[in-house]
Amino acid sequence: MLNIYLPLYFILNMLIALKITIYQTIRQTRINPIIFGKIDNASDYIGFITNVLIVLLFAAVLTFSFSEKYILI
Repeated sequence: MLNIYLPLYFILNMLIALKITIYQTIRQTRINPIIFGKIDNASDYIGFITNVLIVLLFAAVLTFSFSEKYILI
């Protein structure tokens, strides 16, 4: 069951957490926080690293979910 619910939980958690944070930022500042430019500054670098880490975490969740060793029925 974990191999089914873990990817669903991860996706829902990321969507809800990001949507609430983005909505609050847009409501308070009227600036879209998702847009990262090609300028070499700290904000763009942190955004790039965060995106890479989220993709790697999702890959780890999928690897765990589809691994034959960890399938629990």
